[in-house]
Amino acid sequence: DVIAVDCEGVNMSRVGPVTLLQVATDTDAYLFDVQAMGRACFEMVSDAAVTNGANLKSVLEDPKVVKLMFDCRVDSDALFHQH
Repeated sequence: DVIAVDCEGVNMSRVGPVTLLQVATDTDAYLFDVQAMGRACFEMVSDAAVTNGANLKSVLEDPKVVKLMFDCRVDSDALFHQH
């Protein structure tokens, strides 16, 4: 499995917040309002029948899922330290 991932934020860093997370597959695109959803963005499972019980955090941490990112240094640093 391959997904494309991108983060947006305000002075995004280890302490600057991630406000928007974009995830795309070969057929669909998803936008997550991290600022509004907070931790629930990464922890909730919206439809277990579709996601097999996986949440966003488990997908992002799954070594079997290839993540396509462009210059991910700031994105990965912010995600690691904040979520």
